[in-house]
Amino acid sequence: MVLGNVEYRARPIELWSNWLGLVIFYDVGSAYDSVISLTHTVGIGLRLLLPQLNKEVVRVDFGLVFGGPIPGADRINASWAR
Repeated sequence: MVLGNVEYRARPIELWSNWLGLVIFYDVGSAYDSVISLTHTVGIGLRLLLPQLNKEVVRVDFGLVFGGPIPGADRINASWAR
């Protein structure tokens, strides 16, 4: 398995005591048996902190795939991460 990630996070802004941030990322990786075939993904994402509800960050990412099984496909990922 090969996995790499680089991201740039902008300084968050405060909106009515909530925090909103922006991230730009690049991911690369492969799970393989004998031949490495890397999948590259670039994209943007939002980070939202709602301190009134929880101290965990809500993440929404949109990525564009280069290489891999379906090049050019878009991927959306959302999570309430710990």
